Amino acid sequence: MNIGTQLVAPHGHGPLAVNQTYYLLSHQSSRARVLLAWLVTRNVSRKVRGAPGLAYIMSVDQDMFESGLLSERISVRTHQLEAPPWLLEGGARSFQVRTQQLTDHDRRCIHQRLIQIQPAIDDSTHILNADDPTKVLLDLAGQARTNGQRYILHFVTYLVFGCNQMALLPTTHRIGRWEREHCKTDTPLGRRAKLTGRVVAPRLTAGDKQLIRDSYKRHRQLGKSLKSIYEDALKLTWGCKPTKNSEGFFFYYHPQGRPYPTFRQYQYELFKGIGSEQIRIDKRGKEYVRNKTAASRGRFTEHTANLMERVEADGDWSSAHPIGLDKSPLPRIVTVRLIDSLSGCHIGVGFSEGAERAEAYRSAEFAAAIGLRRYSGLFGLDPGEFETPSPGLIQVSITDRGSGATQQVGDPAPIRELATAYSGQSKSLVESHHPRTSQDREAPSHMVSNLGPVQMAAQEVMRAIAHNYESDASGRMTPEMLAANVAATPISIWHYMETRGRTAAGRISFEAAVRRFLQRKNFSITRRGVTLEHFRFGSPDFDVQKHLRRDGVASVTGYILPMCVRHVWVESTVGLIQLDAQLPFADSDSQLYLSLTELQHHAERTRASQTAQRDQRQAARAYAKQHFLEQTGNEFDRSSRRAGAARLGNHRSKTRADGDFS
Repeated sequence: MNIGTQLVAPHGHGPLAVNQTYYLLSHQSSRARVLLAWLVTRNVSRKVRGAPGLAYIMSVDQDMFESGLLSERISVRTHQLEAPPWLLEGGARSFQVRTQQLTDHDRRCIHQRLIQIQPAIDDSTHILNADDPTKVLLDLAGQARTNGQRYILHFVTYLVFGCNQMALLPTTHRIGRWEREHCKTDTPLGRRAKLTGRVVAPRLTAGDKQLIRDSYKRHRQLGKSLKSIYEDALKLTWGCKPTKNSEGFFFYYHPQGRPYPTFRQYQYELFKGIGSEQIRIDKRGKEYVRNKTAASRGRFTEHTANLMERVEADGDWSSAHPIGLDKSPLPRIVTVRLIDSLSGCHIGVGFSEGAERAEAYRSAEFAAAIGLRRYSGLFGLDPGEFETPSPGLIQVSITDRGSGATQQVGDPAPIRELATAYSGQSKSLVESHHPRTSQDREAPSHMVSNLGPVQMAAQEVMRAIAHNYESDASGRMTPEMLAANVAATPISIWHYMETRGRTAAGRISFEAAVRRFLQRKNFSITRRGVTLEHFRFGSPDFDVQKHLRRDGVASVTGYILPMCVRHVWVESTVGLIQLDAQLPFADSDSQLYLSLTELQHHAERTRASQTAQRDQRQAARAYAKQHFLEQTGNEFDRSSRRAGAARLGNHRSKTRADGDFS
């Protein structure tokens, strides 16, 4: 048993109270007494001025004390406090954290208190052996010009807690715990106004505080400041009116002289009752607070273990307009990207013209299903030395509530999540990968690319392939990846996970992917071949004659990639057959890379040309007849029909008689 050991008498013993904690201060056999101290924590439910507690020193007869220990009427407290009880009100862990994060005020306060009691500490043996240690300590407090109770408190707590300076910490954790409602007085609190010299803040009752909260809920509005809410509350809830005094200052007053809260009181009560976080949400909106001020709740990939387990999709507009065959600008292109959450790889890219449509999401999933290498070949691209993610079906697709959520996307993934409207963080991975464009304040203008729609789509496909090498994926690296010298790129992480079989991608054949994701069309079959929008497609593997009816026409179901109809796929008895676009004569193959929109424009121009040709045919024939008549004096098609066969014999005999044998 040491100095400062905490003792209790469960049932009382002599002068020792029941269940009161006592601290062993000194055991003086020469005087046949034992000095004990006990601490009293002062109530914090009301405003406390002075020390946080009180310390008392009492003398106990030695024989009675020792008999109590032997009879176990006095026992050592099971849980020994490591600091005064008023410092442990927030828990032992909170006290330890505070001792490790001392403020300058804490250090100054501890140092000042230690200097005050240092004479008593140096002479503690003489003080404790005195007949009345409390009187000696009060005399020393008078010499130090400090409060006696506070002096005794610091002296006792410093000794019984192992001469630990942390026992002298100020109770700043109690700040703000006092409730004004418990102080029953009508005297206004707060400092006086500099101009009027009076306290302008009234005492708020529980009803006033509830009225403040109710008025805030009634007048709050998105984008409305707290000052505007306060103005409406004073006018509509409290019935106050503004006026101007003789000194030229405007102020509020109540016609019946009733009290009303100041803006600081209004604000303070709302911060306490509703919270600054909720007030910020009410003013700026949940998404703003979530994006700008809320603390991070972790990475979005923390619960993803395999490739293709969770894929985010979203579309963005191209910065420039593509150019048509007639060199006029066409509608901008929407590019939909599929990004794997675990690796950050771009696994699919889809397109639509003029709007964000379901076909863009379908073509992006088609690209993921067949792989970017084969997908890029449909646009006439070769990735070269670039490696691409392996093909497969995604398991969880996260899209917004736009075109990506419609039934027109096709057979959905096994799990499809819909992000909350206007909630970018719900699919932050794909949102953060959209190309950035700089803003200017010049006169309105627009960009026109020198590429056509198909070429711009091919550009985005190549950008996606290159992104898997350009992007910094160091934040996704695990210790095992670093130990294996895996490069900090999405494609390297993809290969690392794939070689270990950590993928959730489903298997699908190319034909099944075509039928599932591509747009279905009806193709016309004539003796010329297979046509769509007056454009001809053909393949040595497709026998046109087997599909023709007696009238020489027929139709067949096929599938197209709307952004590039260089290749199409039609149904046949042996399965899907790929047909390639063909020109009427040998020319540049670059003309064959057309989008469905361009193909439709081509068909419109073809039909317009045929209509114009029908009108021109008659006029040209009439002009030829008239011109022939003017030049020769004979009718262009003047002839007569005679009966029987033409007799050419006399002419032949005469010709031979003249010696003409030619």
